[in-house]
Amino acid sequence: MTQHRQGAADATPPLGPARPPLPTMLERRFDFPPFSGTRLFYMLAGTPRSGGNYLCHLLWRTGLMGAPMEYFNFHTLMLQMAVRLGVTSLADYVQRLLRVRTSPNGVFGYKAHFDHLQFMTIANLRFANRAIVYLKRTDSVAQAVSYAKALETRQWSSLDPEATQTPSYDFDKIRRAMQNVAWQQAGWKAWFQKENTQPIEVIYEDLMADPNRFVASILHRLGGTPDPVCRIEVPPLARQSDGTNAEWIARFRQDAAARGLRI
Repeated sequence: MTQHRQGAADATPPLGPARPPLPTMLERRFDFPPFSGTRLFYMLAGTPRSGGNYLCHLLWRTGLMGAPMEYFNFHTLMLQMAVRLGVTSLADYVQRLLRVRTSPNGVFGYKAHFDHLQFMTIANLRFANRAIVYLKRTDSVAQAVSYAKALETRQWSSLDPEATQTPSYDFDKIRRAMQNVAWQQAGWKAWFQKENTQPIEVIYEDLMADPNRFVASILHRLGGTPDPVCRIEVPPLARQSDGTNAEWIARFRQDAAARGLRI
């Protein structure tokens, strides 16, 4: 056998410092101590890119509002959490999830888009004494642009891995994203009427302008008050909107006007 002698031409270049892995909020280290008492449930209802991830982190950080995430997003997070918990049935998943993601004061929260709610309805999964916070975004074009961009990059929060390719503008994709948001909003409205419920409404633009006010308001509405002693540390989220978003928003509005579309 001929021994390969590594020369300068085929030497492996030294690697730079490896980027530490981004924290995944599904990890065990973000669990609460096991809880088995009476719980208060709440749902953050909304549509993609309406500020739900940001509000989840703000509420989680209080230490009094559970650890809200898309636990019933059957596309991704639900499957990942089920694997982490080592469960094989929906009933077991819910039981173990509630045990480790309920804050010590007995609050469990979860975030849902309308298709997640549809899955929960089909699965006959319903929580008693549930409060509802509904997130809306006034600027539908900005929301659709953010949604279309996230679909392409797979970056739903700043904790997700960096995109491997630069996103490209596509009028039709943004328009479909806008239509999907409108469909989900109509679905939530009809469901609220059917359930005869009046959710706590949070407007995205107002939330971004004064997040602390909304956190305190939601806590108050659900029977709690901010307590610095209970506050916990969770990885912060950064805003993902950038110059690309602003460019696409302006371009989409121009293209829609040129096509005679009202947006």
